[in-house]
Amino acid sequence: MMQLTDEHKVMIQVIKRTVLNGEAILLMLLGAVLFVMALLVVCEKNNYREHYIALQQQYSVHDQLETEWGQLLLEQATWAAHSHVEDVAQAKLNMVVPTGKQIQLIYLSKTLAIPINS
Repeated sequence: MMQLTDEHKVMIQVIKRTVLNGEAILLMLLGAVLFVMALLVVCEKNNYREHYIALQQQYSVHDQLETEWGQLLLEQATWAAHSHVEDVAQAKLNMVVPTGKQIQLIYLSKTLAIPINS
């Protein structure tokens, strides 16, 4: 086996240092990438939470509007009820339901009908 000279030993040490420095740089680069990815995960999780909270608030608003819509439909039905319309007509317009003798029926004569020419 051949003996290594001092010159060869120095070259081997330089090569080892270079390789170790390359590995250290690679490890530092991978660590930095890992750190950045961890920060992105945290940011996305926070973003998701904010959007989820906003969604829940919108669901709450939706439920409130649905309730209000139901109440408005009920109110509309109440205002449009025949008895309510009759009460308002009597109170504000002094209208009364006519008696049978006050009702007159008007019949449309066939001679007054205007024929439509096609």
